[in-house]
Amino acid sequence: MPKWLKIVLALVVFFVLLCGGLSAAAYFWFEANKERLKGVTERAHAEAGEYAYSHDANECVSAALGKLTQRNSIVDEAEHKIFLKACIDKARRPAGFCTGVPVRSEIFASAQWAVEKCQALGYAGSQPCGRLVQAIQEACHPKQ
Repeated sequence: MPKWLKIVLALVVFFVLLCGGLSAAAYFWFEANKERLKGVTERAHAEAGEYAYSHDANECVSAALGKLTQRNSIVDEAEHKIFLKACIDKARRPAGFCTGVPVRSEIFASAQWAVEKCQALGYAGSQPCGRLVQAIQEACHPKQ
């Protein structure tokens, strides 16, 4: 067997084992934390319901961004996004709230919109903000 083929096979085996190991680690992490994650989701929905009762959708966005500046781990970001989506769904939406919001399937338009939206909100260059405002798209264009 040629030396180059041995190297290619070794690399393939290495990457297969690496992917398998990462998949197993992710599975065990989610299994160990599923109750905590479920609690995070329930808490975010409850907080969103309370907040939406006396605030409008723009205030939901401000509140979620405020939470993002306080706590911003990957789990926190997911919690804030769940909060924002649930809050927008339950809150009063001011006229024009969804105007100009592209559907998520329009990838380039969505990316440009997220950058511009975060910049307008005072979070220019913030990747966590860009991920958070996707909840606005989900609320404005459900099932798309």
